[in-house]
Amino acid sequence: MDTKPAKSDRTTNPVMLPIAGMMLPSSSHIAHSDAVRASTEALFTDAVITAKIKIGLAEQKLSNLLHIHVDTMNHGIVTLSGTAMKPSEASKAGSIARGVKSVTSVENRIKIAGAT
Repeated sequence: MDTKPAKSDRTTNPVMLPIAGMMLPSSSHIAHSDAVRASTEALFTDAVITAKIKIGLAEQKLSNLLHIHVDTMNHGIVTLSGTAMKPSEASKAGSIARGVKSVTSVENRIKIAGAT
């Protein structure tokens, strides 16, 4: 008759269970990672939008449009500021911004030089 003790089942080793539990990511960590990823993607998207608007302004070859400030935030909300020589230039800058993919809204705060 065999008197050897039975081999223990390694999958239920009581010492390893707490260690394995510490190695699993918590749901709050996963949620935080998702939030960081979404925030990073939004910043990247907003930076791309800003760059495309600035390229569009530069392509117009109107020197004063190069002095327009473009700020993009919150997934495509664009604010234009600065000074233009004529109302048509300010309007053109707004049209360029609205024509960029992923722009959700444009606030045109461009002032006209010499206007009060």
